[in-house]
Amino acid sequence: MGSENATQDTYYIYPSFKKTLAFLAQKGCAVNQTIDNLDISSIGIEGYDENTGENVSYGITDKKRINKVKKKLVLQQMENVPGITVINGNMDIQVNYKNKNGGNSIYCYSICTDDELQQLLKE
Repeated sequence: MGSENATQDTYYIYPSFKKTLAFLAQKGCAVNQTIDNLDISSIGIEGYDENTGENVSYGITDKKRINKVKKKLVLQQMENVPGITVINGNMDIQVNYKNKNGGNSIYCYSICTDDELQQLLKE
């Protein structure tokens, strides 16, 4: 009944919020989750190549390629963090990873241009 009026707010939790972070960790939240500490099984990227006018799709499962690409990604929720410049472009990036519950996925943004990311994907 109230779902039509539901809203979603975003609140940042900074490292200085030690009690809040401890509480969330105790409840099972991944408070220190970054791209670097995820056990990534694959990265799926879909987008539009402005140079060719075609839709492109990449699936990456090779660990070496995953490690190269993940250095150019940032978690989607980090979009508004000072010091991080997100270049979303035309790419949808899904990172699939393993966790204690089996598996999960998150969406990411690129911190390089679409052309740079596509070049990296072709290497």
